[in-house]
Amino acid sequence: MPLLAHLNHLTRYQYDRAVNLGPHIVRLHPAPHCRTPINAYALTVRPSSHFIHWQQDPLANRLARLVFTQPCTTLPTTNTTDR
Repeated sequence: MPLLAHLNHLTRYQYDRAVNLGPHIVRLHPAPHCRTPINAYALTVRPSSHFIHWQQDPLANRLARLVFTQPCTTLPTTNTTDR
């Protein structure tokens, strides 16, 4: 019987006033060359006024570059993976 796991990671930044955010890099995506099959993956980012650019580093690891278009007071990101 295979071992199944559900991983949930939450990162939350909170500011005392609205700030303009620069680009953020999120490196919490399973590597495409891992031996464990990934059944599901989700990345949720708030506020909704952002763009996600998926990229790969020189070692073929996936990363998301987040670009925000408006000032915000909180930046929560949730990353969920089912293995």
